Amino acid sequence: MTGASGLLGACLVDRLRARGTPLRLLDVVPPPDDAGTGGDFVRADTRDRRALADACRDVEVVYHLAAAQRMKPQFAGLDEDEIYAMNLAGVENVLAAALETGVRKVVHISSSGVYGIPRSVPVGEDHPQRPLGAYGRSKIAGEEACRRALERGLDVTIFRPMSLFGPRMTGVFVLLFEWVRQGKAIYLLGGGRNRVQMASAWDLADACLLAAERPASRGEILNLGAEEVPTVREQVEALVAHARARSRIVAIPAALLRNAARLLHLVGLSPIVPEHYLLADKTFILDVSRARTLLGWKPRYTNVTMTTDAFDWYAANWERYQPRPGPVLRLLAMAPMVIPGIVFAVGLFAGYTRPPLALYGTLWILFIAYLTKFLPYAFMNTAAAVRAVHPELEEAARIAGAGALGAFRDVTAPLIRLGVLASWFIVFIYSLRELSASILLFTNRTTVIGVTILDNYEFGSWRVVS
Repeated sequence: MTGASGLLGACLVDRLRARGTPLRLLDVVPPPDDAGTGGDFVRADTRDRRALADACRDVEVVYHLAAAQRMKPQFAGLDEDEIYAMNLAGVENVLAAALETGVRKVVHISSSGVYGIPRSVPVGEDHPQRPLGAYGRSKIAGEEACRRALERGLDVTIFRPMSLFGPRMTGVFVLLFEWVRQGKAIYLLGGGRNRVQMASAWDLADACLLAAERPASRGEILNLGAEEVPTVREQVEALVAHARARSRIVAIPAALLRNAARLLHLVGLSPIVPEHYLLADKTFILDVSRARTLLGWKPRYTNVTMTTDAFDWYAANWERYQPRPGPVLRLLAMAPMVIPGIVFAVGLFAGYTRPPLALYGTLWILFIAYLTKFLPYAFMNTAAAVRAVHPELEEAARIAGAGALGAFRDVTAPLIRLGVLASWFIVFIYSLRELSASILLFTNRTTVIGVTILDNYEFGSWRVVS
C-alpha cells in the first residue's frame, strides 16, 4: 500500500488489519503515532522505482493511494509542475513494479478532479475531462498509464472519489472544524446554496477491498461518493447543531475570494488550490451507480454523518491537529492586491470622514492607505526570506537550550535581515509612484510625491518632474 500514512491509508490499514491480512506499507512519512502499527513499513518515495520493485515482491495486491497535493504539509513547497511530475512518476513506477513482480491486482486511486467544473450533474464516468490544476492533469495521465498496463495484462481498477472525510484530516476542512470548535463565525463562499458531494475514507476503503476481490472490477473506472447530499449551508448548519456551537454563518462574495485566491496562486502563496476556489460555489455530485452495480458497494456515510464523525475525532484530538493560522492570515494579507486603488480610496474616504475616526485631512489616513495597500508586497518578499530558513536550524537552537524568542533572535532574525530590508526597499520604491489612492485622500497639507509629480506634469514643469 502506497500512501499508507495518509487519511485513506489509515482507514484501509485498519480494515485489512482486522482481517489479519499481511501488509507492506510505503510512504514518505511514517504513520501517525496514534494510528498503530499495521505491517512492515518502508519509508520511500514513489519516484524510487527500485524501492517500489522491492516492496512489491511476494505481494498479491497493490493499493496505490499515494499522491502529492499542495494541501498536504509534506508537499506544500512543490510547484504545479513538480506535483504533476511526482504523481505521474509514482503511478508509472507502481505499475512497472507490479508487472515486474507478478502482482495480481492494482487498485489505483484517481480523483473527481479529472472532471473540472461539471457541465451537468450527476457526473458520470463519461463526463468530459477538463481539470483545473496540475493535480487533476496528473490523475488523467495516471489513468492513461493504467490503461497501458491493462493492455499488457495487469488487472487494474481505478476509483475517482470526491474529497475525503475521516480521522486525521488535513487541509481546508480542518479550518472549518476549528471555527466550529471555538464557536467562531463560519465563512461560506456565495452563501452555500450549492451541493457538494463528499466521500468517506471508510467507504472508499470498503470499495478498495471489493475491487481486489471482484473479477468484474478489472479495467473499470468508477466514481465514489456519498448518496445523500444536502446544500453546503445545510451541511454546515447540521455540523454546528451537532457540535452545539455558537458559530454563525457568514456569506462572502464568491468573485472577491476567487480573484484573491487566483492572484495568490499565481505568486505561489494561495492557501487553497484552484480545485478548491474555482469549485467552492459550484454544485458537484458524482453518479456512483456503476460502483453499486459492479461491486455491490453501498456508501454507509452521508455527507452529514461523515462530517460530524470527522469533527468528533478532531474535537478529541485538536491539540495535535490544530491548523496553523498561516493560510488565513496569508489570504487576508494579500487581499488588498485584488482591490482597485480608486475603490480602496473611496472606501477609506467613506469610512474616515466622520466621527469617531475623522482622519481625512491628516497623515493618518494616508498612512493607513499605504500600509494596507503595500502590505502584500512586503509580505510576499518577507515570506520568501522566511521560507529560505530551514526549520531544522530553529530546532537545533531549541535543542541547545534556546527558547522560541532566543531561537528567533539568534538564528532566524539574522538570516532574514537582508530579505526584510530588501522587502521594505521595494515597498519604498512602489510607494513613490502611488497615485490611485493618494489622489482622493491628499489635501494641501498632506501632499505626497505621486501627487506632486502629477501636478508638475500637468503644469508643464518637466524639469521638476525629471
